[in-house]
Amino acid sequence: MACPTLDELLDLLQGELSEDKRGAVQRHVEAGCVRCHREMSRLRDLLEVVTNPCLLDPPEWLFRHAVVLFRQRLKDPSPSRISRILAFLVIDNFAESRLLGLRHIDPSSRQMLYRAGAYEIDLLIERSETTPGVDLLGQVLPCGEGIPPFGEAIVELWRDDQLVGTAKINPMGDFVLEGIPEGIYDVRLQREGDEIHITGLQALLQTEEGLP
Repeated sequence: MACPTLDELLDLLQGELSEDKRGAVQRHVEAGCVRCHREMSRLRDLLEVVTNPCLLDPPEWLFRHAVVLFRQRLKDPSPSRISRILAFLVIDNFAESRLLGLRHIDPSSRQMLYRAGAYEIDLLIERSETTPGVDLLGQVLPCGEGIPPFGEAIVELWRDDQLVGTAKINPMGDFVLEGIPEGIYDVRLQREGDEIHITGLQALLQTEEGLP
């Protein structure tokens, strides 16, 4: 079978997946699907965060995202034929694990998952081997069966309203932006007639206080 959706994996972990789907999803995961094992690991960390009785305040990344959504609603965009979808952050293993004080997270990498409409954007931020900055590796994936691939498109990286980098999304949905300075960016994934916007992406492997 194709990879189950994020919702199905979450339901499996919580014991809420219907019997008619549970067996197929379990067999798929147990067959060694690398992507699904990675997503299950992230979801376990997320569940550990949200069920933590010591959690009194929302994570910083969630607060930031709420502010972005609020500001977006206040804007009055001009009419356009382009469909713009604002992606929302589902999982950030770096921020959530720091919140819990978990020690198994590699400080040289950070994994994030965004969702925008019928697509998920899987991001990996890791130390660049050639420059002092970081590399941003991404993959755009359909959320379920019957949804076509996002297709070849352009990725734009923006900072302070300045375009600082571009990359191409290949037919498999993969893209790479290498050697970017650590910081907070906006990302636009553009194809004919559609744009996915990621606002306030924290391409950081250290706290903001530690940045120059």
